[in-house]
Amino acid sequence: MPDTARFARPPGRLAPSGLTLRLRLLAAFCALSVITLGLGAFSVRSVGRSGAMVAAIFDRALISTSYARSAASGFAAMEAAFAESRLPGGDAARRSRISELAELLAADLRIAAERAGSDKVARAANAASAAVRDWLAALPGADAIEAD
Repeated sequence: MPDTARFARPPGRLAPSGLTLRLRLLAAFCALSVITLGLGAFSVRSVGRSGAMVAAIFDRALISTSYARSAASGFAAMEAAFAESRLPGGDAARRSRISELAELLAADLRIAAERAGSDKVARAANAASAAVRDWLAALPGADAIEAD
């Protein structure tokens, strides 16, 4: 049996690296704790930035697109109501329907212009709104129809 007594160290004696096993384990634990803390801080910051980016995308581009599509369908409904108004009978009800649709269309175009990502889109929405107002003014019986 080999003699291991010459390899044994008395308690508290320093290892060849200059630190006891207890200090080396404590240093490794502290290093891992600092790394974990850094990764946690980075992930919290990344989640915050991602949330802000998603909110900006949703609030600007998607909402603007949604209201622009709503305005397009509102305009199609106004065209259909105008075509129906050329039929005999029920003029007051049809004019009131065109007036309601004109208000909805104006509101949709206003929101699309406010949330637009570029000035070009905002100008196009404002031009479309002005064109709809001109179109409504040219309709027969336009004095009963008001657009915003």
